[in-house]
Amino acid sequence: MHLILHDLSPEQAERHLPPQSETLAWLAAAPGVKPCTGCFLCWTKTPGECVIPDRGQEFCRLLAKADKLSIVSRCYYGGFSPDVKAMLDRHIGYMLPWFHDNEGEMHHIPRYERRLELAWHLYGTTTEAERETARCYCAANARNLHAVSHAVTFHGDVEPSRLSTTRTQGGGMRVAFLNGSPNKGKGVTAMLLRFLEERLPGCKIVQGWDEPCDAYVIAFPLYVDGIPSGFLRELVEHERDLPPGARVYAVVNNGFYEGGQNAAAISMVRNWCARAWLFWGQGVGIGSGEILRHMPLPVLNLFGHGSMKKFNRVLDTLAGHILAGGGGEDICNTPNFPRAPYMLAGSATFRLEGKKNGLTKREMERRLS
Repeated sequence: MHLILHDLSPEQAERHLPPQSETLAWLAAAPGVKPCTGCFLCWTKTPGECVIPDRGQEFCRLLAKADKLSIVSRCYYGGFSPDVKAMLDRHIGYMLPWFHDNEGEMHHIPRYERRLELAWHLYGTTTEAERETARCYCAANARNLHAVSHAVTFHGDVEPSRLSTTRTQGGGMRVAFLNGSPNKGKGVTAMLLRFLEERLPGCKIVQGWDEPCDAYVIAFPLYVDGIPSGFLRELVEHERDLPPGARVYAVVNNGFYEGGQNAAAISMVRNWCARAWLFWGQGVGIGSGEILRHMPLPVLNLFGHGSMKKFNRVLDTLAGHILAGGGGEDICNTPNFPRAPYMLAGSATFRLEGKKNGLTKREMERRLS
C-alpha cells in the first residue's frame, strides 16, 4: 500500500493528490495530534502502537501495512510542518527497541520485514540552505527506517538567505535557555543546560521566550532525526519575536551512540535563525546522552577513558563562544565510552521495561495486522 501523509486542506488534497483506492490511502496531519511524550510505551506496553488515543494511532496502523510512504508538507527550516512532525514523532514503535549497527551508525532494528520507499514532497518558499538540510534529513530518516530508497522533491521558489549582526559581549549578558524537551525539567536536556549554566559566570539566565536577551540557547532531544514537534511549533510561533541580531546557539542530544546523528536537527535551527534575522553562533550535538543520566560521572571518567573530559571540552568551547559574543564550527561529540556495551545496555533497558509490564520479548516484537 502507498500511504500519503500530508498537511493540505481537504480542497487542496482533492486537487493535488492522486485519488484514494485500495492500494493508496491519504492521512491528513491536521487537525494536529498530541506531541510524543517520549514515554516509549509503544515499545514496552503496547508494542508497535502509540498509547495516546488519537489519530496518531491510525498512522501507526496504516504505516504497518505500507510499502511506500510519501510525505507532503510545507517546508519549515529544512524539515516538516509542526502537524506533520507531530504525526511522525508518534510512529517510533514502527521500529523495535533493540539496537544494531546500520551503515556504521547505531539504529533500531526493523519490526517489519518489508522495507519502505520514502518520498518527501516539500512545498513553499525555501532557501538553498534549507534544501540542503532537507536532503540530509531525508537521508538520515531513511537510514533510521531502513528504507530501500528515498527522494526529496521541492515545490516552490528559492529566496536568498538572510544575514544578521552581533550584539553585546561578556559578563552581564542576558542568556535565554529554551528547553525544547517534552520532559522540561527532567532528562538529559535539562542536565546539559545546568552544566552549561555553570560555565556562564556573570550572566543572567532567563528561562523561556518572554524577556529579550543577548543570546539564546536552544536545547532539545532528537526526535525522529529532527526537532520535537511541540518545540518546532514554538519556533514557528516565535520566528519574529526575538530581537534582530541576537545570537543563537543549539545543544541537541540523542540516545544513539553517535553525536553526528544530530547534524540535520542543528542545521534546521541554523535555518530558523536565517528566517528570524538572528545571528548563528554554534551548534553542539551530543551523542550517547543517556549515559549522563544513568551512569555516575566518576564511573564514566574511569571506564569511559575520560569520556567526560571530551564532553567538558565541548561545553567549555560553547560557553566561551557565548561569553565572547562569537561563534564557531558546529561540533558533534561522541564519547570515548565503548560502543558495544552502550548498545547492549540500551536494548537491555527496554527489555526490562517491557518485562515490568508483563511482556515477553516475543510480545514486544509483535506486528500490527
